[in-house]
Formats: sequence, C-alpha cells, structure tokens
Amino acid sequence: MKKYLLLILALVLSLALVACQKEDKVSENPVATSTVATPYEVRFYKNGIQTVSTDEEFNFKIAQHIEAAFVRSDSYINEIDLAVTTDLIDKMRKNETAIELRFDTAVKFNDEYVISSDACMLFIPVTGEYANFLFDNNMSPDYWGGPRYGDFEIEKFFEQVTFTPLTEE
Repeated sequence: MKKYLLLILALVLSLALVACQKEDKVSENPVATSTVATPYEVRFYKNGIQTVSTDEEFNFKIAQHIEAAFVRSDSYINEIDLAVTTDLIDKMRKNETAIELRFDTAVKFNDEYVISSDACMLFIPVTGEYANFLFDNNMSPDYWGGPRYGDFEIEKFFEQVTFTPLTEE
C-alpha cells in the first residue's frame, strides 16, 4: 500500500512541476499570437515625475503583457460604467504611479478591439483609488472611458526605467 501511495505522490509532484514549468513559459511569452500594435510611446508616472519610453521592443513587451491579462481571464476584465475627465487623469499622473500607452492605430487585445479609433491612449494607475483600472481615450478632449478592471501586474516594468528628478532653474 505504501508503494502505491509513494507512486501516486511522485506522479502528483511530477504533474505539479510540469504545470509550474508551463506557467513560467506563459509569463515569459504572455501571448502566443498577439494582436496588439506596438505603442509609439509609453509614459511612466511616479511621484509627480514622468519618463518616456520610445523603445519599440520594450513598449511592445508592455502592450503584450497587458494583452495577456485579457487572455488570462476575461472574467475579471470587467468594463465599469464610469467615465472620468482629463482633470482626474491629470491628477493621477501627478500623484500616483501609473503607465500610459500611446498608439497611432486601433488597440486590439486578444483579437478584440479595446478602442477602434485612429489615435488612442490607455492609462493604468498602479496606486491610488483607481489602481488596476484601464482607462481609454480616443483623442476626446476631455473624457476617458472604459474603464476595465483587472490585475494587469505592470509594476515590474517600472524597475526597468529611470526617473530623473526635475531641477529648478
């Protein structure tokens, strides 16, 4: 009986290891067949300071990572009936840690349009009241829509950018 229990335990552990290896591969390449465009610019906001990335490879990696949240779990990417003004977005830019992706084409995650316009932005606060909300703007002068709530896990990208404090002159 003990031999069978040990055999079953070994089998279960083997399956668990295989599952963990598959999960690691998913996190390395979050979307096997990505449909998202590369943002021409990604802005990082932290403590009132911003930095801008125009690195195409890095920006695409961020967009794919956000797309993966849509692929992983449609159940928690919920659209909420809430529209905010640019004033609130500006307040979050100045006071929260956030990321903003700027595209010059429609935004399509997991082969579905998030914004189907010619010029658009996505804004995701990492901290604050609206943390993990994805707001979208298709160049409307004052209104941001969406928002969609999900666990976008974008904090790791802030470790890869350098914020330079502004100097007073």
